[in-house]
Amino acid sequence: HNNAVSCWGYSLTEGLINSDFKFTSLLTKRTFTDPQLAVGGFHYCVLDEGDVQCFLNNEFQQADVPQLTNPYEVASGGSFSCALDDSGLVCWGKTPYLEMMPTSLENPRNLVAGQSHICLIDDNGTHCGGFSWMGDASVNPPESFSPTALTSSPLSTHTCGLQDGWLCWAGGYTFELPDNLSDVDTTVPGYLQACSIADGGISCWGDGSFGPLKADVPAGVTNPTKVSVGYLHACTIADEGVVCWGQDLESDNPIIKPPFYL
Repeated sequence: HNNAVSCWGYSLTEGLINSDFKFTSLLTKRTFTDPQLAVGGFHYCVLDEGDVQCFLNNEFQQADVPQLTNPYEVASGGSFSCALDDSGLVCWGKTPYLEMMPTSLENPRNLVAGQSHICLIDDNGTHCGGFSWMGDASVNPPESFSPTALTSSPLSTHTCGLQDGWLCWAGGYTFELPDNLSDVDTTVPGYLQACSIADGGISCWGDGSFGPLKADVPAGVTNPTKVSVGYLHACTIADEGVVCWGQDLESDNPIIKPPFYL
């Protein structure tokens, strides 16, 4: 917002040191020129004016950015980050097993990262590497599915892609959107759930047994344009500003309020 990046929630950097995870309304606020933000599980990175910087937790050196040459995309996962630059794909931190990624990529783009995997698109198709925490651990899309767009999130076990319609996959399983959703603009997976912007509103769906969203989408969210999904919460940008909901670990209130200046 106004070229600034603001983060709020639990101070995991301090909590990992003293086991005291206290909620903090504001963790950081940093101003950039034209930032591209990538949020990880316990850290975040910003691509700004051809330079990548990472902040917060550095337990696995996920904030130590290696030398990059003209980076143009960045994505952050559970405890790692990756970037696309003139040399191709570069990853750092506690990177998942990426041996199955091609050594040569042609025009790579749409880089996304999950809890322990990454996916991207190049001129030869979709490529994924790492592992899933479910099923047969595969992170590859179905063989007959060639998406033109990808989404994931830093603690997600899934990837979602668009080819005519949206489809999500992980561990050899595929997950189709609920039948009642139409005119879907985007779908973003969380840990074991996903949220879709459809028909000018937001719907969240998925497995209700392992870390589902703990509250329905608030009423009165109009014209959402973006949605992000965490472990037990989600946020959207809409006419009302930034609206978040889910499980607030310090209260029973299903509406998580961002800092006042957003």
